[in-house]
Amino acid sequence: MTAALLAAALVLLVAHRLRPLPAPRTPAVSPIVKVTAPGAAASHPPRRIGPAAWRPPRPATAGEVATWCDDLARATRSGSTLANAMREVTPPRSCAPVVERIVHALDRGAPLRDALDHARSTSPHVDLAMVVLRACADNGGPPSEPIDRGAAALRAREADVADRRTQSAQARLSAVVMTILPGAMLGILLVTSGAVRHVVASGAGLALVAAGAMLNLLGWRWMSSIVSKPVTAGRARHGRTAAVDGLPDLVELVIVGVRAGCSPSAALRVAGEHAHPALHPALADVEHLLRRGHRLADALQALPAALGPAAAGFADALATADRYGLPIEPVLDRLAADVRTDRRRANERRARTLPVRLAFPLVLCTLPSFVLLAIVPAVLGTLSTLQDRTP
Repeated sequence: MTAALLAAALVLLVAHRLRPLPAPRTPAVSPIVKVTAPGAAASHPPRRIGPAAWRPPRPATAGEVATWCDDLARATRSGSTLANAMREVTPPRSCAPVVERIVHALDRGAPLRDALDHARSTSPHVDLAMVVLRACADNGGPPSEPIDRGAAALRAREADVADRRTQSAQARLSAVVMTILPGAMLGILLVTSGAVRHVVASGAGLALVAAGAMLNLLGWRWMSSIVSKPVTAGRARHGRTAAVDGLPDLVELVIVGVRAGCSPSAALRVAGEHAHPALHPALADVEHLLRRGHRLADALQALPAALGPAAAGFADALATADRYGLPIEPVLDRLAADVRTDRRRANERRARTLPVRLAFPLVLCTLPSFVLLAIVPAVLGTLSTLQDRTP
């Protein structure tokens, strides 16, 4: 009975760890923020009762923020001001806390530019939307086209995430199969062999099963982290490495800011406020040179000096457009294409290195758990059976 209960608990634990995650949904109407009329004060969200009230909100996805931007652009196209559109349009649940702070500041009489200062978020997707909104608030003009361009950039990010999941699908399937296999083999042995049930029911057998289950769960966690983390997950997330990882997001923020009406220097300044913290020292050097009277083309040389060759293409493109007075739109289009190409190559490079990186948790955790859960109980059960039959 003890062995059967232990096998059932192990199967339930593995099934719980490997349950499929629900696909992110983008609700058309969110129950968190609800405004009845343009210019009216935002109503308080309904109080949620139960365990969900203590659950932290999940991070906003690029698709959700893009849908919210589409709704904002549609509202401004129909004649609403950007401030009224922020009140009228219902954000997705994951973005609601940030939007609530903006609407609350607007209801207290703050200008839209000051209200957007309250929009501090840990999501890079929300940060990109806030760069567009802040540029529209600073420069005026029709905000619908810049918001649409920001939504397009967010959907490109969502496509990158889907591409990354597709390329890592085989690795995820391998991790699931290798995690299920030891528990499934132990369950089969417990059902078919009384000797194995006797061995597992003993104190040493329970210790072996517990150690194997812990190694199995540790290997699953390790493999899941390898599959879900970025390409440079194995390296330090500080210094130049982290700054280079955040460079594509900075390029997108600058592109969207310029298309929203900012000058390149102003777009770089606004984008720096929402960039990765590791980029702040390099951007501070550029800002320092601009304040001392240097041209943007000369100040941008501080980026390759601080970040290395990875930032040279971005700095050279903007510097060339500033130095020779070239049209900025083709330069931005080329930069956007380069960013997408770099991300696609990074996804492909990461997919090719996944089997090598998955070998470590397989050898150190999953295979020992298979030995402890499947092979050792079978061997001990066979030996006990032979001893009983020996006269």
